Amino acid sequence: GGLEAMPSASLQSVTSLLHLEDEARLIRAYRALQGGFLTHQDVAKQWRLAAVDAGDMSMALARHESMPTALTRALLWRALDSEKTASRLVMIAAAMDVDAAEGAGMLMAPLYAELAREALGFEGAATLLSDTGAPLAAKIALLLAAASNSADAGPSDTGSVMPAGLDTAMVDALAGVSAMMAGGPLDSAALDQLDIWHLLPLFERRVGADAATAMPVNWLSLDSAAARAPASFVSVSPVWMRALEQAADDGRVGETVLIAQRIVSAQGLSQLHPADAARIHAALMTIGQAAVANAVANDILSAHLLDASLAIDIDTLPLLEMAATASGDGVANGDTVAATGTATNEDVVDATQTEAGDAGSQDSDN
Repeated sequence: GGLEAMPSASLQSVTSLLHLEDEARLIRAYRALQGGFLTHQDVAKQWRLAAVDAGDMSMALARHESMPTALTRALLWRALDSEKTASRLVMIAAAMDVDAAEGAGMLMAPLYAELAREALGFEGAATLLSDTGAPLAAKIALLLAAASNSADAGPSDTGSVMPAGLDTAMVDALAGVSAMMAGGPLDSAALDQLDIWHLLPLFERRVGADAATAMPVNWLSLDSAAARAPASFVSVSPVWMRALEQAADDGRVGETVLIAQRIVSAQGLSQLHPADAARIHAALMTIGQAAVANAVANDILSAHLLDASLAIDIDTLPLLEMAATASGDGVANGDTVAATGTATNEDVVDATQTEAGDAGSQDSDN
């Protein structure tokens, strides 16, 4: 469609157009979010107002997985929003896996998190996330933590945004990470629990002014399997890093920000070497751009949390059975589900693939 091909520079004027078909409005809102012209709250409002039948959750998920576009992504979100049982949590996790794999996880996390927070209050949610559903609970917790760092999601206070009912150890670890990003002391238990010791250089940059007392002295006392685990990253060109630091030292604000932006966009948030990320943070702080520096650090952390969520495999869970149990009567948004079924997440998609239909002729927006 034309909106998919429209350059970002033209999007701002398009956001004010009134005479658009409803499906075009869905695409317009997503593209405006990509361009930074709308907040996640704005997009959620516009998607809810569009008079488009998204279909049931399973069909919308199958359609989106088959050919992800801005339209299928919006329709899936609308289908999830229409589902008022705890089974919504099952499909949110599957939807986030699709979008994270397609490179849209960071953009969609706050939108899915809004739906997840509401669904955690639905009847049956606690049962759904207990015992067999522990991996699902972990994925939801990581999603909420990643979304809390969004620029338009308010202050990054993970402890205050985590609803009750999620895994206590995971929630405590995420709260510890949030505290470190806010300048608190090193929380080795949180780094162990989340297996993110590789981000230590970035956390060290966020420690308060008296680093000598805030950071531990005896590093060997913190040795653990998680602390020793290797991790692979992409190192930034030494020339670019030195150019960044030279511009910062000389007080060239615009040049420093542009170089930092180029480095981050070229490497990717989760692939950027944490040591390089720490130097980028330091350079931005040098030129007095604390808000930008901290936003970059938060985005990098969110990207790693989403990667951790993606790594949790829920394909082997009896998701249809879990969804039926959560809905209370074996019916989730029009889909009859056998209460004793053992179908997996892959079965959910396969069973509805022939019903999904054509997702439209929209170009991929990833």
